[in-house]
Amino acid sequence: MPHPWPNKMLRQLLRGEILSQSLQQWVDNHGGRQVVVQTLRDGMSHDVDALAFFEQQVNRYTTESQKAANLNMADSTYYAKRGRFYEQLRHLLDHLPSLRPTTIIGLPIPLTPLVGRQAVLQELLELCRDYRLVTLHGIGGIGKTRLAIALASYIANAGFAQEVVFVDLRNEYTVHDSWQALLNRWLGDPKADLTSYIQQSNRRTVLIIDNCEHIRSIAEMLLPLLNFGNVSIITTTQIALSINGERRFPVPALSLEEGILLFEQRARDLNRQVERRQTEQIVQRLAGHPLAIEIAASQLLLVSASDILAMTNVEMLEIESLANGSAPHRTLRQMVEYSFSLLSDDVQAACLRLALFEHHFSLAQATKAFKVNWRVASSLVDASCLEGSVDSRGETRFSMPLVTRLYARQVALERDVYHQLMLEFSQYWASEIKQILQQWEQTIERAKDHGELLTPMNDLSLLRDSYTTIRGCLQWASIYAQDQLLELIAGLWKFWLHYESPEGKLWLRSAMSMINEQQRAELQPILLLFS
Repeated sequence: MPHPWPNKMLRQLLRGEILSQSLQQWVDNHGGRQVVVQTLRDGMSHDVDALAFFEQQVNRYTTESQKAANLNMADSTYYAKRGRFYEQLRHLLDHLPSLRPTTIIGLPIPLTPLVGRQAVLQELLELCRDYRLVTLHGIGGIGKTRLAIALASYIANAGFAQEVVFVDLRNEYTVHDSWQALLNRWLGDPKADLTSYIQQSNRRTVLIIDNCEHIRSIAEMLLPLLNFGNVSIITTTQIALSINGERRFPVPALSLEEGILLFEQRARDLNRQVERRQTEQIVQRLAGHPLAIEIAASQLLLVSASDILAMTNVEMLEIESLANGSAPHRTLRQMVEYSFSLLSDDVQAACLRLALFEHHFSLAQATKAFKVNWRVASSLVDASCLEGSVDSRGETRFSMPLVTRLYARQVALERDVYHQLMLEFSQYWASEIKQILQQWEQTIERAKDHGELLTPMNDLSLLRDSYTTIRGCLQWASIYAQDQLLELIAGLWKFWLHYESPEGKLWLRSAMSMINEQQRAELQPILLLFS
């Protein structure tokens, strides 16, 4: 049987200077681990049988005490060096497990190709090299499972695992059933013990465990496995595991360009054409949420992109996907409802309140407005209902994903608490605006007293950063609480004047139509300042 590698590859491997170096130097001098692996794979033309034959010959040569074996080497110059050649390559096989074909078990095959996400996948691959427990963490429908499936292939191609095992816990009723299913698929023996198998195995294994959020004891199941150095674990969950050594990776929404590509691809799947401008508006409105984009695109079977843009927020939550697939939820509401059900009652109540913030807010604001403490805020972050980031001032700011915010507001309406919450929220902002403007005016007076030049005040920038939320309070109060509207306007007019906002004039005119003659006489001079 001829040797499966071409002579050119043999010459490269059998050079004297290579054989005289240590294994690590040998690998380094040939471009490092990845280059060596790819070179060997290319030499075998990705032929598994060739690799099996090569290993057979290596084992045969070493066990027969250097007994001559004819491997049909064309160039007899290398024959004398064959012993050292096999020793080096056998050592290489032991230390580079990726030379053996990676076994992938249980990996589902998606019906549609992954759109975008290359940068995210590359970042995840690097994290998987550095950490043995990586958690893909995020709200439902954000794309955790699709990323995990793609990541399995990336890991196999990168060659740093001999086994990649994918376990989906979504449809399993108990942890016991899930691990039993894993054993059946992986070990072929339902009575086998998983930890014993891993302990005895020298194979580098990556476990990818999907949809962990509803399994309360999942952390206890994973901890024993992490005691073995040859095992790495990747999980996807809406609720973080909170295990020591866990590296959380918050799965981001799609970029605008990725979202546009996804919507356009789904439109093409339906044989529909859409204008890029309308596609961009839809993706922006849905904040790059992949499942929301998929569901919206499926509506093109019945309606136009303009009709989708005209839908209300409630309609967006309720529309049902018209595409058949493996997604567990047919509407955005079903998806968020499931996530919401995983929260305790006090955390649910906090979620309804914090959903009133339109944009970023601080923990101090959440505490002052709704008495939300750090424990509850942390629970919402762990459950992917809040996302934290650090602003330019180095302060931690939180925001709620769009679909969660829309759902929470709808639930507040259905529970008949929304208007009471909005009244409390508007009262908070009226008080906050008054306090901030007082501090601003005091700062101006102090600057005048000391002859200092006036500069834009950080105090007012706090209002500017929160103005989208304040505008929501103005809009609500204009319909449901006119007295509260007047209180907000009375505090905001100096802010509007400072920033020369034309919106201020509109709100002042609106207030003029709601008040009596005496109040109008008091407000008229302020309105003239905006002329």
